[in-house]
Amino acid sequence: MAISKFLGVTVADARSIGGVSNSTVRDLFAGDSSLLAYYRFDGDLLKDMSGNGLTLSNGNSVSQGASGKFGKCADFGSTQLHNKTLSTTGLTGLTGDLSVAFWMKLNAEVNGAGYVYTIFDAAVNGYKGVSLKYSYNSGNRQVYLTAGGSNINVSSYSIGTAAWVHFVVTRGTNTVYKYRNGSREDGSLGTTQGSSNAAATNFVIGNIAAANAGTAGLFDEVLVFNKALSQDEINSIYNLTATTKIGKITGVAI
Repeated sequence: MAISKFLGVTVADARSIGGVSNSTVRDLFAGDSSLLAYYRFDGDLLKDMSGNGLTLSNGNSVSQGASGKFGKCADFGSTQLHNKTLSTTGLTGLTGDLSVAFWMKLNAEVNGAGYVYTIFDAAVNGYKGVSLKYSYNSGNRQVYLTAGGSNINVSSYSIGTAAWVHFVVTRGTNTVYKYRNGSREDGSLGTTQGSSNAAATNFVIGNIAAANAGTAGLFDEVLVFNKALSQDEINSIYNLTATTKIGKITGVAI
C-alpha cells in the first residue's frame, strides 16, 4: 500500500483506500488548522464537517441531489441566473492566503449573451475578492478566474453536464491560480490580485453575494483553507477524491 504525506499527515494512497467505507477513511486533516470548512453534502446538507461549526445557509431552496460525485451532493437546479445560494458569514475577512477545492458539473447550459454565472465567490458584493465564473455565449464557453475586481485568467472549454470536474483556486502572496483536475491552468502575479481589496462578507457557493448570477449545477466535496495549497497537496486532494469521499473528520458526527 502506497503511503504519502498530505497536509502533514501520513495517509494511505488514494488507489489503496478507494474501497474503504467513509466512516473508516483516515482523517486527512488531523492537526492541520488551515482547514476552515468542509462541506460533503451527505446527511445534513448544510453541515460543516471540519468541526469548525461553519454551517451553511440555504438561500432559495438548494436541494440535496441523489447523484453526487460520491453519495449525495448540492443541487442548484437547471435554471440559469437564478438566486439560489449556499453561504456562510463565518468565513468573513478572507483577505489573506486562501484555497477553495470542489467537484462540480453543470445541470444545463444556455447559449446566450449575459449568461455569466458564478461557481463560487469570496468577496464583497462579488467584486473585491476571489471568484470563479463560467459563461456560454454564441457557442463560446469560458471559465473566468477573477480577483480584486479583475479577470486574472480566462480559459476556453466546456465544464459540461456529463462528467464531474475538479477545481481548485488558490490565492497566496502576490499569486492567484486555478487548477482543473489537478493541473494548473494559469494565474497572475501582482499585489492587486494577491490580496483582497476588502474583507469578505460571505463565502458563497453557486452564486455571488448579490445572489443574481447562479450556477445551474451540482457541487460536492467543498474544502476551504486559509493557505495557498501546493501542487502536491492539490494533487493529493484530486487523486483521493476522484476515488472516494474524504470521509469523516475526527470527532465530528456524520
